[in-house]
Amino acid sequence: MGSISINSIQLFSVYDAMGRKRTLAFINASMSSSYATNGDTLSLSSYFSSIRAVVCQSHAGGYALEASASGTTVTVVARYYDYDATADGTAVEVPAATDLSGVSFTLVVLGD
Repeated sequence: MGSISINSIQLFSVYDAMGRKRTLAFINASMSSSYATNGDTLSLSSYFSSIRAVVCQSHAGGYALEASASGTTVTVVARYYDYDATADGTAVEVPAATDLSGVSFTLVVLGD
């Protein structure tokens, strides 16, 4: 899989409604130079023991981005709009090995 690069990260300690301490991260990142089918990944194990929520800037560089988390890894899927491809629908995943290194975006991550 392609690896997402962190350009900058800001970490904050916050408390949830139950008084539990959490970490909130604002991450400026870039996609990989060889996009992987089903998304590029970013390990945040240096910052979190688990990720509770992740929000991704939805559009960057002309692409629609979708983020999800599992354990301490964030996966970002990139899609583009292909209105001529009726069989594919309106948003098609970027082909594998596409260079998306010029696509920067922001992630907001909440975790422990």
